Amino acid sequence: MRRRGDQFADLRGVLSFTRKILFLSLAWTALTVNGQCQSASSADDVPDLRTLVLQLQSELKQTRQDLARAQKEIDTLSREMSSMHGEPHQAAEPAAAESYGYTSPVDAEHEVRAQSETSVGTENPDESGRLLRTQVDEQQQTKVESASKYRVKLSGLILMNAFSNRGAVDHPDTANRAFNSSFAGSIGATLRQSIVGLQVIGPEIVGGRSSASINVDFAGGFPQRPYGVTMGMMRLRQATARVDWENTSLIVGQDSPFVSPFTATSYATIAEPALSWSGNLWVWTPQIFLERKLHTSDTSYFSLGGGLAVPLTEDIPDSTQFVTPGPGEQSRRPAFEAVTAFHSKVGDQPLTVGLGGYLGRQRYAFGRSLDSFAGTAFWQVPITSFLIWSGEGYRGQAMGGLGGGIWQSVDYNGDPANPVTTIRPLNSLGGWSQLKVKVHPKLEFNVAAGQDNVLSRDLRWAPQVIGEYATVFARNRTGFANMVYRPKSNLLLSVEYRKIWTWRYIGPGDRADQVNVAAGVSF
Repeated sequence: MRRRGDQFADLRGVLSFTRKILFLSLAWTALTVNGQCQSASSADDVPDLRTLVLQLQSELKQTRQDLARAQKEIDTLSREMSSMHGEPHQAAEPAAAESYGYTSPVDAEHEVRAQSETSVGTENPDESGRLLRTQVDEQQQTKVESASKYRVKLSGLILMNAFSNRGAVDHPDTANRAFNSSFAGSIGATLRQSIVGLQVIGPEIVGGRSSASINVDFAGGFPQRPYGVTMGMMRLRQATARVDWENTSLIVGQDSPFVSPFTATSYATIAEPALSWSGNLWVWTPQIFLERKLHTSDTSYFSLGGGLAVPLTEDIPDSTQFVTPGPGEQSRRPAFEAVTAFHSKVGDQPLTVGLGGYLGRQRYAFGRSLDSFAGTAFWQVPITSFLIWSGEGYRGQAMGGLGGGIWQSVDYNGDPANPVTTIRPLNSLGGWSQLKVKVHPKLEFNVAAGQDNVLSRDLRWAPQVIGEYATVFARNRTGFANMVYRPKSNLLLSVEYRKIWTWRYIGPGDRADQVNVAAGVSF
């Protein structure tokens, strides 16, 4: 697939060549007609000359139309190349791409262009041009044709996970909680964490570059039929559209909460990002967000952002066919998000430190209402060129809708269906931290741990407390260490050991272990 710059140059060359051919054709035809007029000696030659002139006029008209279409195509390509210049800012994409194990072709092409433009001043121009052409042509090989004139890219990750569990866990392939440790364990393998994504580079809108992306996996459940465990159902993960101006970005769609943009690196749990239930607020949520950059230098800036989100709760839908509003939607008001962060670079590594706030409302049966809120902190700090420290922390109330409080928002001192039963929001404190060691461009090691803890005062306020679905959990902790090896740019191998500790509000804690081997091919 030829790069657009070559197509642009070729079209201009064709246009210039066509004009020259048209001029020569007109000159030759004029000379021919003149000669025929001088040699015509009878009235019978006049109709032939008229026919020739009419034919010439028709061909001239068709040629002009072809030239107009060519010029229009050149203008369209020029606008598209202008709209593709530069890389659209995406708040949570670096961590997401790293966690999923692939980089979208759109982002890769932007990176190639940026690197090549930087090197033009230091390398031979011809060599830089050849390098740029080769790299962009390589990215263009994944282009997918669409019904519109805008570029569409197909990308994804085919991922197989083989696992062995010691002890009982909530999901054998994506373990997040431990249960009765007397359970022997399990082994298995799955490909349902594979991902398929599409990216679109759209037109310029009010001076901003538009783009959109969507990705799905196959972790939406299992059909109740023989061998259904190998037939994972497709599930929507993220779908966003955005417009990026020089210092402002508008994002609309379903994505991770902007107050919690990072995720620890793990290829064992992609269906539910690493350290879910253990301090990682992540639930993909429909939202709209506006961000503004305030530059302090060429490589540093502050970002200020705010938005509205659907006030989700952890409730399971009552129907597989109809949308049933949960306590958040029944409050009839959206949740509010606000984020501020400082962005810079240490060498070639990005540095980010930020704070966020979340505020929502929940309404339960019999007119019982309460607030859900959280304050968050997140960071990604390069300690050296090969050592990176990252993490997040939060303190909140009734945050089960974003995975906080071990996916619990409230508890009761009796039957929830009884109007005299008291409901109490659960206050929680959690977070996670990761240390990444890049010993080689193809090899890295990650060590991470996280914990979610419900404050004891909300578990001891009544002689007996009841959760909405099961026994109330008091604390959940997860730690893991993994190795990620990429022998080729599109091939990855990972081995991970994971340890999980889970405590209910009464009784002893439970433990479980998992060894997970992952192999994936990105495209």
